[in-house]
Amino acid sequence: MVRNTNRRREFYAKQRAQLEEELVAVEADIETAPNESTRKKLEKKAEQLLDKIDEVEEKLAACDVAAPEKHVRDRGFEKTLQKIDFVKAKETAALIKQQLNQDGGAVLFFLQKTKKQMGHFCIEEVLNVILGDQIIDGQVVGAYRRYSVDLDSAISQFNEAEFLNRLASYFELDALTDIEILSQQLREKICLSIDNGTTIFLEIKSLDELLEQAEFLGWFIQDFWKPLINEVSAVSQAYKSKFIVALIADSQILPECSAPDYPSEYFCEGKSFDCYKMLDLPLPNWSVDDIQDWLMRFRTLSPQLQQKKQSDLKRLAKKIHRDSDGTPQNVCANLQELFQ
Repeated sequence: MVRNTNRRREFYAKQRAQLEEELVAVEADIETAPNESTRKKLEKKAEQLLDKIDEVEEKLAACDVAAPEKHVRDRGFEKTLQKIDFVKAKETAALIKQQLNQDGGAVLFFLQKTKKQMGHFCIEEVLNVILGDQIIDGQVVGAYRRYSVDLDSAISQFNEAEFLNRLASYFELDALTDIEILSQQLREKICLSIDNGTTIFLEIKSLDELLEQAEFLGWFIQDFWKPLINEVSAVSQAYKSKFIVALIADSQILPECSAPDYPSEYFCEGKSFDCYKMLDLPLPNWSVDDIQDWLMRFRTLSPQLQQKKQSDLKRLAKKIHRDSDGTPQNVCANLQELFQ
């Protein structure tokens, strides 16, 4: 049985790799399409390939859940939970992907309330969209670096210099107290990596642990991000390299976009993308339909749900939504209990 599961997984992994190769070819054709009619046909074909990749991803996740090793089963089940929603965030990522694939460049995402809204799932889904043509068998291939700076610190006054020094450790730079010199050294190192064709993902976590959140955000965007982007834009086009950054807060630290004190000067407006500003990734609650759709897709992972009718799954989805108030963290806890 274990051998059959492994063979299935190998088959699905090869199938996904083939589909991703086809998708890369179609995306290249879209960029050189001679007219709008041809472009639309190619975009439709790309959407069909993406749907097929999603189907294969579900089969791979099912193989992981059926694995004899508990840690593999747990990881596989967690991957299936990523598929519940995040539709709007993935739509945003798809728009950004087209631009980054064509010209290279950088994007700065902002997420808040990530703990209860399962924001780490959203980040993985967004990366899957943007880096889709670089992912084979669940791994990003090629020149790719992932860095994480956690601002949750025992230091009584976490400041800009401490952030820069933590980031500098990834680039083998010595610690400095002069933030202007250190910022310049980091810009040079990052640009050198991107100029060599490396895609970088940097996550900056626990913004809500900072005592002076607004001041840090202002400094980060005005004094660190904008000068960096001026230099990144000049070197990223040759290899179409990507520099992806996510600013992450476990709780809510900024008002909603409809509030009068919302710092709109820091954010992109609507669907217009400005690489000098942040893109807000929405993390909404999950609806009954979201939960029911997930149960329909992954019911085969539970022997007790395999034979359930659609009406039964609808009732179950309503119960889970009622018990969890639609909060993603609570929904996941309910589903994990159900599938144990």
